[in-house]
Amino acid sequence: MKVLHWYYDIMNLYGEYGNVKIIEKYLKTQFDEVIIDYKTIGDNLDISQYDIIYIGCGTEKKQLVVLEDMRKYIIDLGRAIEDNKIILATGNSWELFGNEINFSDNSKIEALQIFNYNTYIKEERIIKDIIYNSDLIDKYIVGSINKMSSIDNIDSPLFKIKYGIGNNQNDDNEGFIHNNFYGTHVLGPILMKNPYLLEYIIKKECENKNVEYKKIEFNEYEIKSYEISLKELTNVYEK
Repeated sequence: MKVLHWYYDIMNLYGEYGNVKIIEKYLKTQFDEVIIDYKTIGDNLDISQYDIIYIGCGTEKKQLVVLEDMRKYIIDLGRAIEDNKIILATGNSWELFGNEINFSDNSKIEALQIFNYNTYIKEERIIKDIIYNSDLIDKYIVGSINKMSSIDNIDSPLFKIKYGIGNNQNDDNEGFIHNNFYGTHVLGPILMKNPYLLEYIIKKECENKNVEYKKIEFNEYEIKSYEISLKELTNVYEK
């Protein structure tokens, strides 16, 4: 079992290495050997050798540096997505997989063009706590959003808003899903904040590897932390 933490050093703005640490912990309950590879700008890698790929959030400037480095992997990434490899892109990293990124000065740049959505970088930053629904699991998703963008032309959203903001001001949905590609602006880190979503990802990987899933026993603090977050955020929105 091999996991790639891609751009671990410059796309880790909000401590999102936590997503990799928690998934490593619970993959080890299912697989005998779990290897985490850390790769960044200029490193050579073979996308096909990884079972899970994770990319976190970076500044808007670093996002564009990463985009240029990723261009040489467009074909390999497209193949990995169609082969149902798990790719989780959080924060602004999932914007890179879309059609184009548009800036407030009316300039724009082609993104990887693997998917058809478009990103629009705004001048103001949007910060919001969120509670979302998901068709993936029967539990709420909790976390926060910190972004300077809106995204349109999303045909398969990942989450539906209960409280918070979506892909753009007119959208009741957030994120994007295609096969086992999951893109979302939700921070937290999202897998540490949401143990039931983490369990879903682990189950998916067991399915991919044709390994029987062994029921995860989360510790009481992980579940309690989730429940407290959900309760406190609900209280804020329902005052």
